[in-house]
Amino acid sequence: TDNTKYPFNDPWDSCLAGYIIALPEDIRKEYNIRRITKKVREKVAEILKSEVATYNQYIEGEVYGYKVFSGVPEDTPDNEVEEVGTEEDSCWGYYGIEDALNDGMLMVPEPAMA
Repeated sequence: TDNTKYPFNDPWDSCLAGYIIALPEDIRKEYNIRRITKKVREKVAEILKSEVATYNQYIEGEVYGYKVFSGVPEDTPDNEVEEVGTEEDSCWGYYGIEDALNDGMLMVPEPAMA
């Protein structure tokens, strides 16, 4: 969603948290350019929208992490995994659950062949 648009979708349950801007002199310095083209302006707008989207995830509590355990029997209920297994890896601070799930799955070792 684009959280940078006005008016807000729901005037009863949303508010203005602030403004996000990029000053021309900062854009020129960041991209080491003299002239701000339409292409650069569009790129900067996308970056600013991405910053707002990340901030929105933060204020809505959409920050996740994962833990990888070993030694957990297959039939162990999810709420007992930490009591039974040994934590092998963890990482926190993902904005949005998809990246946390993807990276967590990459850290799960392949089962040993018998």
